[in-house]
Amino acid sequence: MTFVQRAVARLWRLGLRLKFVLFQRHRHDRQVREEIGGLSIQILPGVFNPTLFRVTPVFLEWLTEGLVPAGSRVLDVGTGSGVLAIAAASAGALVVAVDSNPAAVDCARINAGTNGVDDRVEIRLGDLFEPVTGEKFDLVLCNPPYFPGQPTTPLETAFRAGDFGRRFARDLGDHLAESGRALVVLSSLGDEPAFLTAFADAGLEVEILRRRNLVSEIATLFEVYSPSDGSRSR
Repeated sequence: MTFVQRAVARLWRLGLRLKFVLFQRHRHDRQVREEIGGLSIQILPGVFNPTLFRVTPVFLEWLTEGLVPAGSRVLDVGTGSGVLAIAAASAGALVVAVDSNPAAVDCARINAGTNGVDDRVEIRLGDLFEPVTGEKFDLVLCNPPYFPGQPTTPLETAFRAGDFGRRFARDLGDHLAESGRALVVLSSLGDEPAFLTAFADAGLEVEILRRRNLVSEIATLFEVYSPSDGSRSR
């Protein structure tokens, strides 16, 4: 990135922070109704609001481009409000969505119901892969917390990565079906190298599937899979 590009990105980030302080703070950690990716969702207090950040809407857009095969078994790790699980179910998948935040589990159940996919989305409470012990999936979706630091509240688990990347990478392979893969979205604002190192240490292959320059940050969709399965890219 050139000096000019870095300067423009810094200005954009400053503008986004000002926008949040002046116009969006009242929608953070509050009960609000939001629209995202054509979905109407309810956000409960203590639940990450995906409309206040730019990566989740992009991930939702990418998922509509045929990345979720109809009839596939999908796991959404860290579902939050449930928007990724709802999108996958709307594409014809059978989805299990997990989150360690009880408020997020309640929120995702409400949103699955109001969006008419509660018969194809099962929401479970628990940390990472703990609620799906012994189960395998064709596709794992993850919009992880990628900012460095240890979370101190349930809400902060949506932002602060802690050791999330290492633990996710360590156990991912055990939950991928034959030819299964994971789609993980990361932002250049977070600790992207730490996640890529964790995938490499776990013996997983990683390819860039999509990338978009949002000026203030770069959103990248990574495809992660076991090397024995070969390339999953499309």
